[in-house]
This record gives sequence, C-alpha cells and structure tokens, in this order.
Amino acid sequence: MEVSFKSKYNFVDIHEFRKVTRRCFNYVPFGNQEPYFIKGPQIFTEEVRTCSGGLITNLVETLGYHALDSLIMEELLPEIMQKMLGAINLENARGMIVGSKDLRSRPYSKSNFSCIREYLEKNIKNLTVFREHTHEIGETNFHYDVKTDICTICSRYKLGPHMAFYKDVDTPAELKEAYKEIKIADGDELYIRGKKVDTKLFQP
Repeated sequence: MEVSFKSKYNFVDIHEFRKVTRRCFNYVPFGNQEPYFIKGPQIFTEEVRTCSGGLITNLVETLGYHALDSLIMEELLPEIMQKMLGAINLENARGMIVGSKDLRSRPYSKSNFSCIREYLEKNIKNLTVFREHTHEIGETNFHYDVKTDICTICSRYKLGPHMAFYKDVDTPAELKEAYKEIKIADGDELYIRGKKVDTKLFQP
C-alpha cells in the first residue's frame, strides 16, 4: 500500500534555525571518514557550501548526509551510496539534496553532487533539489524532524568576500536568485518564514 505524505521545506533566519536545532543531537558530520551518514528522528547539519548534503525520509525514519567534496570521497561515493540506500526503507521515500559549486579550487564539488543526485534519482521518486549557491560565499544549513515532516533550512550568503556578516534568504525572489537550480518534488511544499510559497515560481 502506498503511503502518501508531503515534505515541507521552511526557510528561516539563522536565529530561528539555532532554536530549532537546540535540542537535536544528531549532527551530520562531513569529512573523509565514517560516519558518512546519520539516522535518527531528527538530523541536522551546517555550512553546506562546496559539499553535498541532504536527507532521505519515509516518515518512519530519516537519514542525513553531508559529503565532503574531495578526491577520496569521489572514489568512495559508489560504495557509500550503496550502503546509504541500503540503510533505509526506500518504499515511498522522499529526499532532498543541496550543494555543489563551480570553483576551480574545488574540482570535485560538481562531480560529487552529480554522482549522489544520480543515485538518489534512480532510487527515490520524489527528490527536491537546491543546486549551487549563486553567491560567491554562500551556505545552506538544514534540520529535519520526522514527527512533523518539516525540513527547516537557513540559506545565507555574504554580500561580498570581505563582508563580516551573512545575509539570510528571506523572500521568494532572494531564494530564486540564491540557487542555480531549484526543483521542488511533486507534493512537497515550500515556505519562507512559515508563509507558504507557490512552487510554480521556481519552475524552469
């Protein structure tokens, strides 16, 4: 029997994000060593910049990942993806992927992202995508709670390389400008500061 549910993606400022993650202890680390992914009723990670991060959920359990963009990870990704996809029941699963950056100094960023995305799209029917922050210095932080099926996201960027502070994405126009590609999976819902946003705004 197919179970139908809709994941909700809510973009908030960094202060609200800190409140949401205050009691979440399932931090998803990144690096060239295990653990490559974390499972739990809640998961969160921070500072997805040139890395690739995301989640898989079936509304019973959740898996989060944050893959460092490195040569070592490039070589390990096929094995990691097989383990990751085998660690959670994919029946009726939904997922999200964020990251990638086209930088000469980070040559494995785009290819790592593409590899992960390909594995996910082959195994998960509904995948929401936020690909490549358009700002020179931009990052995505996210938290997911299986009880509410809400993914809380703080996407922010610096207005210039020498600026000390980050600007939070807090309008539909800023969100559309922030990523080179936004693809909201069928059935998923998008919110900014708790206000529902028409996903048709992000259709190519």
